[in-house]
Amino acid sequence: MDASIREALADLDFNDPAALEKASRQIRSQFELAPVSQTLRDALHIAYGWIGAPPVAVRSSATAEDLPDMSFAGQQDTYLNIIGADALTDSVIACWSSLWTARAIGYRARNEIPQEDVSLAVVVQKMVEAEVSGVMFTANPLSGKRDEIVIDATFGLGEALVSGLVEPDNYIIATPPSQPSPEGGRSSFSPPRGEMSDRTEGGIISKTLGAKATVIRGEAKGGTSTENADNALPSSGGDVR
Repeated sequence: MDASIREALADLDFNDPAALEKASRQIRSQFELAPVSQTLRDALHIAYGWIGAPPVAVRSSATAEDLPDMSFAGQQDTYLNIIGADALTDSVIACWSSLWTARAIGYRARNEIPQEDVSLAVVVQKMVEAEVSGVMFTANPLSGKRDEIVIDATFGLGEALVSGLVEPDNYIIATPPSQPSPEGGRSSFSPPRGEMSDRTEGGIISKTLGAKATVIRGEAKGGTSTENADNALPSSGGDVR
């Protein structure tokens, strides 16, 4: 496998999108063709049984992710609502091979990260059948303020949000000030909901409702579907947006 990867990357023009796609296909095809050892297959099947064989998410965790100046967010692939031990095995292999997507190869090259210095682990998590999902920052990523929490939220699975497919709802919330703890020092304190009315005590600073036009949901047979929000959401007596 290492030799095949080196061959695909040899003399590659990292500024040529078509060349990157060709190299990616060449490398990832080797993962598809390589036989899966019975030891690995058995280990995955046993572990999947231990957690009750539920629908799972198969996600990447690469060694070069979340660096101070580079996040690598979205460079590798995620597989959602995977059902069944064989589908899990296939998804783990595909996730491993996504270390070599065209976008990941190009991103590393642009940031001068040696291609041979990276590796990737796969995380398998139980799926949550989410009606609403979101991303929360415990410090405001735009202003850097650490006394503000920022939440982006949308309908359905969070993949539509993190993939940039939707304009989400956005909330900026003031963090309540810490209070002295009985043992001394400081501890986090959240006042009752009715008291969270201003910046001093915490509460919503701003709320912006997005269109949330696309919804991604898990399918009963496995995998996901992408729908227009008007068709995917249950009817209600009011405006759910």
